[in-house]
Amino acid sequence: MLTLNDYWTKITYTLVIMLLTLASILILAIRYEKAIRTEVSHFARSSLSFYFGVFLAAVSIAFIMETDDLLINSVAAVLTIVASGTILAYFIQRIRTRRQKPKPALSVSQKT
Repeated sequence: MLTLNDYWTKITYTLVIMLLTLASILILAIRYEKAIRTEVSHFARSSLSFYFGVFLAAVSIAFIMETDDLLINSVAAVLTIVASGTILAYFIQRIRTRRQKPKPALSVSQKT
């Protein structure tokens, strides 16, 4: 394989485990796609997504400010972008929900 027939080296073992994990996640995501979409849309509508996004952004920015390691900065930057997207999705969903609310019908006394 990758290490000249030494199948118990750390890199080969790690790559095999990562491949099996990725395959398992993809199989489950394909199988339960509808349920996952429903749960994600419900999460995006709740205020929990907003609080999660704020928390994730705060922690990520704290890591960016306190370290000089390139890997940690890269991961924290990606998490900050994800957090910003989560917060933005929350506000977009709130605006759409407010626009789609039906206006109450006029009663008979209000029509005259």
